[in-house]
Amino acid sequence: MGAPTWGIHAIWSDARAVRHPAIVRPIRTIPGAAGPTLIYPWYDGSVLNHATVRGADRSALTRFQRLPAPQIEVALDAILDAHLAVSAVGLVAVDLYDGCFLYDFAATRMWPIDLDEYRPGPFVLAADRLPGSRR
Repeated sequence: MGAPTWGIHAIWSDARAVRHPAIVRPIRTIPGAAGPTLIYPWYDGSVLNHATVRGADRSALTRFQRLPAPQIEVALDAILDAHLAVSAVGLVAVDLYDGCFLYDFAATRMWPIDLDEYRPGPFVLAADRLPGSRR
């Protein structure tokens, strides 16, 4: 077994809990032998880079890239601002990429999702590599 996985859920119960309007907070936590299962409220939107069994679906990313630049900037500002809020409590992103972004095209709102790979930083890597692309 490798180094422990640190999720953003690990700090929500801490006194330094991250509060940011773009971060979707779980509505329920179910303890389990392999760790907690977090239940989140439903948000409309499309994952910008949706990994599938047959590869990746980047159709939402392509659609997002075609939006007017000011609209893209507002969406990315929400992600960066949320990321800064998380890093302010001493955590560093390990696996943050466009597959962690849910964009609601109708409401023009970006949500960071799948924030399960933040770790207290800096940290020593206890494996050959971090998660993510091998490219």
